[in-house]
Amino acid sequence: MKPESQTTATSFAALILKVAGLLLILGVFVDYIVLAIPPNFLNSAWLSNLISEWVGRGTIPLIGVALILFGIWVEQTGTSRNRLPQKWLSGTLIAAGVLGLMFLLLAPVYFRNNQLASATETRRVNEEAALAERQLEAQLEQQRGQLSTVLSNPELLEQVQQQLQSSSGELAAEQQQFLQQVQETLAEVENDPNALEQKVAEARQQGLEQIQEQQQEQIAELTADLRKSRVRVTLNSLFLAIGYLVIAGSGLGLVGQKRAKAGRPKRQIH
Repeated sequence: MKPESQTTATSFAALILKVAGLLLILGVFVDYIVLAIPPNFLNSAWLSNLISEWVGRGTIPLIGVALILFGIWVEQTGTSRNRLPQKWLSGTLIAAGVLGLMFLLLAPVYFRNNQLASATETRRVNEEAALAERQLEAQLEQQRGQLSTVLSNPELLEQVQQQLQSSSGELAAEQQQFLQQVQETLAEVENDPNALEQKVAEARQQGLEQIQEQQQEQIAELTADLRKSRVRVTLNSLFLAIGYLVIAGSGLGLVGQKRAKAGRPKRQIH
């Protein structure tokens, strides 16, 4: 291959690498902007999700930076140029530095907002449990009132018992079991008026235990998931910050060395 043809092919390959890297970086920046619309930075859960999405896409611009730098290297090794392409190199290093600082700041922000989101979700679970307890209490009061009304009226009690006996054979197994429990409760309460309060207390205790068990399970699962997410996203953000800042620092050091060599006066031979 002729030297000119080889130089053209090298320049074309370098251009492809640089354009591909630039498109990756710009595409991710567009994603970051779209994900932040509409903004709701005062919402800790929204902010935590946003940072998680940003960090999850953080390796894509890193690949873009690597492609651009590789393209610059290909261009330098395949041509006779001694000067670095300042626009591509400076822009890439600035982008790497900005991304490094961004991920460095996002790590503590996410850690704090994840803690706030955990507290918010725990409060929501506690509120739902309190609501379930109030609903249970209202349901028990309603059932106790209905049973008291039936027991205080002998004719109504006899009608209810006849209806339960006549319809028990036409219902499913679960409904039959429920009707059997109702019949047993009516029989116990009819023989012992104090048994009604005892039944209500037992039902309340059983219902509260079930609600509290579900509440504890939800809080434990929620806390574990948020803790895993907090560790994963925070560490990934720090790793990305280190990677970008190392690239930016190394690139700036290389540029500084090149400029120092270029500015150093040549010695004259006498």
